[in-house]
Amino acid sequence: MEGRIDIQRVALSLITGPKRFDPDLLYVECLECGRPVLWRPARTRSLIEAAGLLPEELDYSCLIGTYGCPHCAPELKSFKTMLVRVESYAGCGESAAGRA
Repeated sequence: MEGRIDIQRVALSLITGPKRFDPDLLYVECLECGRPVLWRPARTRSLIEAAGLLPEELDYSCLIGTYGCPHCAPELKSFKTMLVRVESYAGCGESAAGRA
């Protein structure tokens, strides 16, 4: 039937197709106070491009850290940022002492 969507083909292409990560989905956190930082849409993408990074180099393990935020440094209008890649983390409820 023409115009019909093949759900299995769409699902398979989502699983096996190229993995694209949207840089605007990166979590942004203040490295001073630990609060999440919200900013205007497409700001993350423009920072990534200005840094010369390719969106293909990013994934779910990346986040952006800022040195200060409007809450802990309200006198500042701009903040230094850095891209952080989290290599590993303790799972929920698991303490660092409990890991072997």
